[in-house]
Amino acid sequence: LPLYDWWKANGIQTLSTVAAAVILVCGAFAFKQYRAAKIAGANQEMLKASSLEELETVVAKYGSTKAGNAARLRLAKAYYDASRYDDALNAYDTCLSKGAPTGFKEIAELGRAHALEGLNRLDEALTAYQMFEQSGAAHFLQPYAVMGKARILTMQGKKDEAKKLLENLKA
Repeated sequence: LPLYDWWKANGIQTLSTVAAAVILVCGAFAFKQYRAAKIAGANQEMLKASSLEELETVVAKYGSTKAGNAARLRLAKAYYDASRYDDALNAYDTCLSKGAPTGFKEIAELGRAHALEGLNRLDEALTAYQMFEQSGAAHFLQPYAVMGKARILTMQGKKDEAKKLLENLKA
């Protein structure tokens, strides 16, 4: 009898609250599984992509996922390799603005400097290399920034400065 009275007074409201909580928890779990599957699909397609067009498709399809920026970084490198420096610069800039994947920010920064160098925007590239060198003093890509600076200094006719940089790098 007390259970019946409780059910009459609070049963429907309690049942509705529990049902809503279960629906929310199941919805959150389903959404998490959907996102994980989408990221896994993006990673699989990114690994299979071997041409610019395939990489562009992966970025267009999965650009908003966590794997999207990794794909964008790979696309930027492919643009650079194809001498499409404007596209590479735009892709590196987008990658940096959207938050490069953990551990890849420095790669995007250095790639951006290379793209600027490819566009013959030497002063901007030199600044980018210098910023990379200052911000990542112990980074494993540090020698590439020094060599980039030396290339630019050589193109600007400052061969002695470039030679000194390379000798210091060698030492």
